[in-house]
Amino acid sequence: MDSRRIENMTKNRKLLIISVLLCFVMILACIFFLQNNSSNKLLYSQEYVVGQGNIKGNVNIESFLERSEYFDIGANSYGYAVFKEPNTAFAVFVELYSDGIELVQKEFNLGPLTETNYDGYKQCAFLMAGDSEAEKQARFIPEFLDIYENSFTLS
Repeated sequence: MDSRRIENMTKNRKLLIISVLLCFVMILACIFFLQNNSSNKLLYSQEYVVGQGNIKGNVNIESFLERSEYFDIGANSYGYAVFKEPNTAFAVFVELYSDGIELVQKEFNLGPLTETNYDGYKQCAFLMAGDSEAEKQARFIPEFLDIYENSFTLS
């Protein structure tokens, strides 16, 4: 009789361990799904037409396209302006505006501008004055980054 009791206890422990592991896996799957689902809503999903639907703000998308065809703006599912191809837009931005970026970096002692390290540039670049090409480029940095960050964070 004791051996059956021990056998039942062992089976119950195994079932408990399996149940806990399954719950843990299901929780992880739910977290993963929710994170991916919310980040997809931040990417381009509709055209940006001021005053239509849920579109927020008043971004002059033509002024961005005049700077580069890669700065094509659409809207995310929340109606905020985003670049249709944010990674490409960022790479082209860094290439085209390297003088302005370098000027801001040196002036404010900032680290390199990257896809995740841009807050300092956004906050400091608008302080740049002057008429040199690098200073003009520097003043465009916050405009670009305002749109760029909408693809990754909900403002």
